[in-house]
Amino acid sequence: MTRQRILQIGSLTGSPTANAELAERYDVVKLWETADPLAFLRDHCQDIEVVTTSAVHGCTAQVIAALPKLRAICSWGVGYDSIDIAAAQARGVLVSNTPDVLNDCVADLAWGLLLACSRRIAWGDRYVRTNHWENKIGSLPLGTRVSGKKLGIVGLGRIGEAIARRGAGFDMQVAYHNRSPRPDVAYPLPRLTDRPGCLERLPCDCHGWWSKHAQSDQRTRAARAGPDRHGGQYCARLGD
Repeated sequence: MTRQRILQIGSLTGSPTANAELAERYDVVKLWETADPLAFLRDHCQDIEVVTTSAVHGCTAQVIAALPKLRAICSWGVGYDSIDIAAAQARGVLVSNTPDVLNDCVADLAWGLLLACSRRIAWGDRYVRTNHWENKIGSLPLGTRVSGKKLGIVGLGRIGEAIARRGAGFDMQVAYHNRSPRPDVAYPLPRLTDRPGCLERLPCDCHGWWSKHAQSDQRTRAARAGPDRHGGQYCARLGD
């Protein structure tokens, strides 16, 4: 049986099997291996109906315009800000992503960053690797605990909620800030100016938002792990 031809914008190297599985099921045209991608599209891809890509590689308006039979763009990942949605809508091209697939993985990473920042794990690793573990040049500061502190989540989407759930295991008080309230969760939604809500100061820069609403202080620890659904950002923050 003839396999369907699909256009793959870039290698899905984040997974050890993704490229091989696509090649097994489809006749994959590897755009990233061509010398002149747009010329290649015009000369060899006029029959392509499906594009596969990722949040890293995206899909530009030029690529969409070069594929007259394009019907769908399938993105491997949550974010789709690297895909020209307006160009796809103008052509009636469907765009899909993969929400929920990596929620727990990203939340785990965010917690790893929180723990590493608070307990200075990366610093300690460098300290030992450079043979300072005998305290010849002074001892390594211990950092601060995570358990029992306040955890502020900016952007309580799927991933932000997964981060918040993990806070319960550390006996933390969880609060959040969102574009709109979440009546389906029990976490409080304090104002940014409410100091007890622990969301008033955040040591991150997220598309300029933090620079308008927040600044860091020495009592703050934060982990910014990346985009949540709809391309929004989330940040986990600890407070005393």
